[in-house]
Amino acid sequence: MNQSLWLLFLLFSVDTFCTANTRIRGSTQRIYNPKTMMSMSLELKCLAADDVIPSEGVVWRRAIGDGLPGTASANNPLTLSDLQQFRDNPHSFEDQYTCTYGGITSNPVSVYVLPKSTRQDDIEQTATVGERETIECPLLFGNLRTNYTVSWTENGHTITNGSEGYLIRRDPNESLIISDVTPEHMANYQCTANLFGLHPMSSPVVQLMPYQAPKILNIGPADPVVVADGSIGLVTCNVSGFPKPEVEWCVNEACSPDWPGEMRYSVIPLPSDEGSTTYLSTLQISPVREKDSGNITCRVTSNNTTVMSTTELFVPYRIGIQRVIRTNGDKVVVEVVLRREIRFAYEVVIFANERRQETFNGQQGKIYWNYTLTNAVQGNISAQIQVGKHHGRRSEIQAVPQRTTTNGNSTSTTNCNSELSGRVITGFISSALTVVILLLALLLVYIGIKFYKKRNQIASTKYSMRKETPLDSISHTSLAISDTSLGMLENDWRRETPIDVLDTPAKANEELKLDYVMHTTV
Repeated sequence: MNQSLWLLFLLFSVDTFCTANTRIRGSTQRIYNPKTMMSMSLELKCLAADDVIPSEGVVWRRAIGDGLPGTASANNPLTLSDLQQFRDNPHSFEDQYTCTYGGITSNPVSVYVLPKSTRQDDIEQTATVGERETIECPLLFGNLRTNYTVSWTENGHTITNGSEGYLIRRDPNESLIISDVTPEHMANYQCTANLFGLHPMSSPVVQLMPYQAPKILNIGPADPVVVADGSIGLVTCNVSGFPKPEVEWCVNEACSPDWPGEMRYSVIPLPSDEGSTTYLSTLQISPVREKDSGNITCRVTSNNTTVMSTTELFVPYRIGIQRVIRTNGDKVVVEVVLRREIRFAYEVVIFANERRQETFNGQQGKIYWNYTLTNAVQGNISAQIQVGKHHGRRSEIQAVPQRTTTNGNSTSTTNCNSELSGRVITGFISSALTVVILLLALLLVYIGIKFYKKRNQIASTKYSMRKETPLDSISHTSLAISDTSLGMLENDWRRETPIDVLDTPAKANEELKLDYVMHTTV
């Protein structure tokens, strides 16, 4: 009969006497293994004297369980295999049975149903690192469970109760307790139930998987991470988790490992220590550029759980000076402009003529603002950002004295850059005009002097000829001198005008030559 495969096969001969020797025949202990699948009828017989089987007046009782269903407690023999409840759950009928007839109760008989596995496959169980974990023995026991001996093994090695944080508990269920789970507890656990040392029954393997949710302990080394332009930048992310988490880095919008064309970024791998729960991941940027300034994100994933943390990488850059204003009180106001907002503590250092003048706390969240110097200065004004020991390059502007003027209720201020540019242009034009005028004046003086000299030379020569020589004897000479240039008179008279062309006597010639020399030599 197929329905009897899970039955407890017990065949008892019960001799019930009307005297005190009422008994249940056979051994006082019966063992049934559900794995044997025996297809046999299970009966309990209460026998009287002379092996008489009373059909009425017999009462069956259980010592632990809830009794027998329906009228079964009055049946003799008691056929357990006919009970649907027994076929459904034979372990629930594990108990001590007695029969009573004629006021006489027999000695108890223990019925054992060996444990069976609650599952056919191995079991995977997750445990949180650092917490208490209980592993239930996956065996199904009956009412006589305490009569069994239960042992535990870890990867085949027997566990001693109380050793290495293990506690074997039997109440209310067979279980193994780990007081403080660590990664070393990742192993295969198995329980074995033994009845009288003859019938060991082992459970499926329980695979314990320690788990620690990923967590970012810190990201740094500080917030923000300040690195000078051109140096090597290191950003660390100290994480915890088990199993070993995966760490991903993002620089602004670009995340690892998708950094196309960017060879300056690299990630130092996590250590390979599988027994650890804390790891240090490092992002290296070499060299750092101003464009790297922004958000650096560390993203940690383990067992489909992701956490992330963000810090700011700040590369000090060159700030600008919008203008420099000199007030009526002789104070200098420097208007500084940033490329973008800075939302952490920093300083702005003002220099005057390359000397450190004053240091101000930066205005967080602003791009434009003014700094008023306590001392009156002139010359080159420069400013730079400073965060801790790191600072950016300076920006310079000529601090042209500029005052604010008040007209009624309105105040007008001339932009320093505009005024500086206007003055430079005006000065350049003025200097150029002055040079041109001076050159023109010198040229006019030179021309005047030359004209004056030429005029005096010609006039003197004509006057001498008329005075010393008769007119009719030097007519040709007078004509020749009148048509000769100043250079010929001064240098080449004797060469260009031979003596023989003049119609003058020797005396007149000598006087003419002498007169010419006297009047033309300057």
